[in-house]
Amino acid sequence: KDFSVRYGDKVVLQNVHLEFDIGKKYALVGESGSGKTSIVRAIIGLSDHYTGHILLDGMEKRSYDTDSVFSQISYISQNVYLFNDTLRYNLTLGQPCSDEEIHRALSYVNLTGFMETLPDGLDTIIGDGGKNISGGQRQRIVIARSLLQKKKIFIMDEGTSALDQKNAHMIENMILDNPHLTLILITHHLQEEDCSKFERIYRLP
Repeated sequence: KDFSVRYGDKVVLQNVHLEFDIGKKYALVGESGSGKTSIVRAIIGLSDHYTGHILLDGMEKRSYDTDSVFSQISYISQNVYLFNDTLRYNLTLGQPCSDEEIHRALSYVNLTGFMETLPDGLDTIIGDGGKNISGGQRQRIVIARSLLQKKKIFIMDEGTSALDQKNAHMIENMILDNPHLTLILITHHLQEEDCSKFERIYRLP
C-alpha cells in the first residue's frame, strides 16, 4: 500500500498498491528497472529500502519475525545456490524426508531421469554452487526443494529462465494448477496464452 522506492533522485516506484490473496496466482510484468525485484525483495525482507506499507493479514510486515515470514515463502530467482553436498542434502537441507517424497518432488520438476544418470543417485555430490550441473537443473532442484519444504507462497523472479521452453511451461503450469500454492511470477514478458491462468496481472511502467 502506497509503496515507493527511490534511489537518489531516481523514483523507481511511486505510491504503488498491489494485493495478493492466498491460493491465487499473480504476475508482475515490466521491463528491467521497473521495480519488480524491488517489490519482491521488500516483501521477503531482503530490503527495507522503501516507503509505504507492506501488510500481511492487515498487520505491518515489520511487526513479524523475518524468519517466520521467510519460512512461508520460496523465492526462486535466476541465480540459485546449491551446497557442495549430495543431491539429497540440497533437496532436503537435512530435514527428514522419505525417498518416496523426494522422488515425487523430482518427478514434478522432470528431474527423475537426471537423478537416474548420477553415479550415486541421491547421494551424488553436486559440487559447490552446483558447478557440476546445468543452470536449468539447478533451478529445478531449488523448486523441488521448496515443494519438499511445503512452502505455500512461490515468488519466481525469472525463476525458470535457465530452462528450455518445454520444461519452463511444465513447471509453471504445475504451480499454476495447484490450488494450495500462491504464485507471484515476475517476468519481462508474459505469453498471451498464459494470461488467463492468473487472477491478476500487474504491469509496471
